[in-house]
Formats: sequence, structure tokens, C-alpha cells
Amino acid sequence: MKRKFYVSIIFLVCLLSFSAFGYAQYTLTVTYDTAGGSVSQNPPGPVYTDSTTVSLTANPNPNYVFLGWGGDASGMDFTVYVVMDS
Repeated sequence: MKRKFYVSIIFLVCLLSFSAFGYAQYTLTVTYDTAGGSVSQNPPGPVYTDSTTVSLTANPNPNYVFLGWGGDASGMDFTVYVVMDS
């Protein structure tokens, strides 16, 4: 029997800082049980400039099944795309 692997995505609502060009930057927090697998982020984070699109890919370990995304992302596809804008 395969175990469950679930990933939760949280955008920190607070403004982290401004880049040298004055663009807002946001922190992306990804939480999951590392025994169940990993999550790839492209581009790597966790801090992103306003309006950056980030792809997140769930990589379940053997004997685990990916159940889906939660928090500020949803769905059951292995890859989701989030836009860092809040």
C-alpha cells in the first residue's frame, strides 16, 4: 500500500522588501513531509520579484502517492504554476 504525499503552498502576504529597481518581492513557503518526497521550484526561491511565475513540481518517493496541492495552490497535477503577486 502506498503512503500519502501532500504539499501545502503558502504565500506570505506581507511585503518582504524592494529590489534595487523598486519592485516588490515576496516569499514563497512550501511545506511537506520530506519522507514522502520533494518539491522542485523553478526558478529556485524562496524570494521572488512581483509577478514572477514559479513552477512547482511534486516528486513523490517510491511507495508514496501524490495526493495534491493545498493552501494557495490546488489540483492533483504533479506541476502547478503560481504567480507571485501578493
